Amino acid sequence: MVFNIFKFFFGFILAIAILVGGGVAAGIYFINQSSRVPAKPIYANDDSKLREKLAKTPLPKETKSSDNSNKEIKQEKSEVKATPTPTAWESAFASERNL
Repeated sequence: MVFNIFKFFFGFILAIAILVGGGVAAGIYFINQSSRVPAKPIYANDDSKLREKLAKTPLPKETKSSDNSNKEIKQEKSEVKATPTPTAWESAFASERNL
């Protein structure tokens, strides 16, 4: 009977330890994933020397699941979108919008 009580407490403590260990491992994993520094973006109006320097730097290894997302990003980078200049009417009321 004493042995059964010991087994119960040991199982209970072991279950709590496994849950705490899993929570700590998940927390460390997500902290490491969110603290990664992303690659510096290259813009169309960057200096050509800087653009060459960034192009020569090696990229980190990519996983197979991110291949599709990288293709989409490369397609978006190739498109240059022009921003419209504000008209006289929009610039006249710009100070009122910033209130």
